[in-house]
Amino acid sequence: RKSRSITALRLNLDGNELKPFDALELAKLGGMPALTALHLELPNNGLLNDGWRGLGGLRVAPRLVSLRLDLARNSLTEVDAGFLGQIASLRELNLGLTSNRLGNRGVEQLAEGLRGLTGLRRLALDLSWNSVSDVGVVSIESLIDDAYELTHLSLNLSINFLTEACCRRLVAKKHPHLQFYVVDLQYQEPREEV
Repeated sequence: RKSRSITALRLNLDGNELKPFDALELAKLGGMPALTALHLELPNNGLLNDGWRGLGGLRVAPRLVSLRLDLARNSLTEVDAGFLGQIASLRELNLGLTSNRLGNRGVEQLAEGLRGLTGLRRLALDLSWNSVSDVGVVSIESLIDDAYELTHLSLNLSINFLTEACCRRLVAKKHPHLQFYVVDLQYQEPREEV
């Protein structure tokens, strides 16, 4: 009964070795009718792609405005974010995917899923310590170009495989709709595309 009145929830489950079923259970938090802000800290849990898919139940969050998912140091290779695009009320998203095993395909899936968030105003995306190259960044750039409602963007791509040309392009690109733009590109180790 009390859960109906909770508007903000922060849950830290760092290092609990969650299973896909646990992620499904966590997704049920989105069904709390008054919930407008949800912060799930799930780093160091060994979550695989099926654990990420289990979080898809969050799409039923009727009034969710702010979502922070910290999924650092898991074992994700693919991030189909289509369910996030179904949360029509979402205005702020902070997605921490540092130190997973994401490559270009995973980043492309992520960008495609985020396209559904047409009302998103603030996006913080941490893709540091992954295996992203220039190819994956193209999908992120396209997402940013098309997200006209987006006013605040923080993008962390440090410790990946970006070329100097890609980094320069990210820094120099003008996004007239953005009021706040931070991009972190430290310690790149470019590699040739296969």
